[in-house]
Amino acid sequence: MKSSSPKQRSSLQNPHVYGDSLYDVCIIGGGVAALSAGIFAARRGLSTLIVATELGGQTASTAEIENYPGCGVVEGPELIARQ
Repeated sequence: MKSSSPKQRSSLQNPHVYGDSLYDVCIIGGGVAALSAGIFAARRGLSTLIVATELGGQTASTAEIENYPGCGVVEGPELIARQ
């Protein structure tokens, strides 16, 4: 049996196709968790696709967020801009 590189094997086992492109990771949604997941996947060198109608999710329309790690009290749109 011929061995392939991990990236090739990963893409062949779990193909995520958009148009003519093949992605290692496909994230559905544009909220803070999705954006964080996309950042971490890209840092690991994975080709990443985020599918969303808008970025920020409910956070983008929240007036004040008090409990997001690493931030004090911050407005939702400001938090999304930091991402």
